[in-house]
Amino acid sequence: MFLARDSAGIRIVEHGGSSGGDVWELGIAPVVSIGSIDGDDALFRVAGAHRMSDGVIVVANNGTRELKYFDVRGRLIGKAAGQGAGPGEFQEMAFTVSCGVDSVYVWDSRLARLSVFSVNGEYIRAVTIRMPDGSTPSGTGTCDDGMLLMRREHTPVLQEGPYRNRMDLVVFDLDGNLLHNVGDFSGSERYYVVDPPSILDRPLGKITLHAVGGRRVYVGTADNYELRVLTLDGRTRRLIRMNRTDLSITQTHLDRYIAAEVDRVGSDERRRRNEERFWRNLTYPGTFPAFGNLLLDSQGNVWLRDFERPGDTVRTWIVLASSGEQLASLVVPRELRVYEVGVDYVLGRTRDDLGVERVRLYELVKPSD
Repeated sequence: MFLARDSAGIRIVEHGGSSGGDVWELGIAPVVSIGSIDGDDALFRVAGAHRMSDGVIVVANNGTRELKYFDVRGRLIGKAAGQGAGPGEFQEMAFTVSCGVDSVYVWDSRLARLSVFSVNGEYIRAVTIRMPDGSTPSGTGTCDDGMLLMRREHTPVLQEGPYRNRMDLVVFDLDGNLLHNVGDFSGSERYYVVDPPSILDRPLGKITLHAVGGRRVYVGTADNYELRVLTLDGRTRRLIRMNRTDLSITQTHLDRYIAAEVDRVGSDERRRRNEERFWRNLTYPGTFPAFGNLLLDSQGNVWLRDFERPGDTVRTWIVLASSGEQLASLVVPRELRVYEVGVDYVLGRTRDDLGVERVRLYELVKPSD
C-alpha cells in the first residue's frame, strides 16, 4: 500500500506493511575484488571507496593514511598521501566523498581539514570547513552538486549512562563557504562510562543519518520509520513513513549482542568474564533503530538500510524514488558495508573472520536488465 497526501504544505508519503517494488540482487561474485593479507594492496581500516568515470577505484586506506588507486581489474596502479600533518598528508581519515566529479575529498578529523586529490592521485588543495559558530564539524558528511553537507554534534554535561546530543546540519560549497544552515536535529545516541571515563556509541542506540541530493536534505533520526526531506534552508517538504516491522528489543537479542561482544576478546576466561560484566551492566534501549544507514545513488534514489538484529546474517536495503515511492529492495551479506551505488553496480567493503578487509565491486542486477 502506498499513500500520498498533503498537510500544511508538507507532502506525506506512507507505505503499508508490504515491501512493494522490485527485488534487486547483487551479482553472484564480485566483478572486482581488492585487498590481500599482505602486500601493497593490503587494506586496513578503510574509510571509503569511490569508482571514477574511467573505472579506476580509489580507496582511502586509513591504516596507512594513504589513497590507493586500482584499475578496472583491481590491480594497484598508484598511491597518494601518507601519515603526517603537511599538505596532502593525514592524521585520521574519517570519511571520503567524490561529489560527482573525478576528484576525491577526504576529511581528516584530527587536522579538521578537507583535502582534495585528482583521479590520478595528485594533491590539489586543502579546504577549511568551519561551522557558523567557528567550531569544526564532528561527524561524517555527504556531497552532491558541488555542495557538502556536514554536521556538528553538541556534547552535553556528562553523567553516567545513555544520552542523545543535539546536532547542527550545515551546507557548504567545495571551497568551504557557508551556503545554508539546515537546522538543529537530534543526534546519535551515546553512552558515558565513568570507570574508566569513556564515551561509546550507545549499544543498539539510535543513529541519526543524513544525506544531500537534488537540492534536498534527507534526515532520519531512526526513532521510527520516518525520513524527513527538507529544502537547503531547513523547510520540511516531505515526510516518508514506512510501517515495516516490530522494533522491540528482546532478551534474546541482548544475549546475542553481548555474546558477540564477549567473543571479540578471545578465549581468556578472566577477560571474558570482565567483558560480559561490563556489557550486562549497561542500560539498553527498548527498541531497535528503525534503520542503520542512508545514502543516495547516482540517480538520486534514496537507499535506506534496515538496522540488523544481533544474529542476522544479511542486511536489507529499501530503495525509494525521490518522490518517496518504493522502487525495490535488495538483500546483501551482513559483512558488506556499502560506500557507493551506481546505475549498475554496488561498491563496498567486506571483512572476513580474520579481519582481512577487501573492497569489492558487484554488479547490480535489476529485473529489467
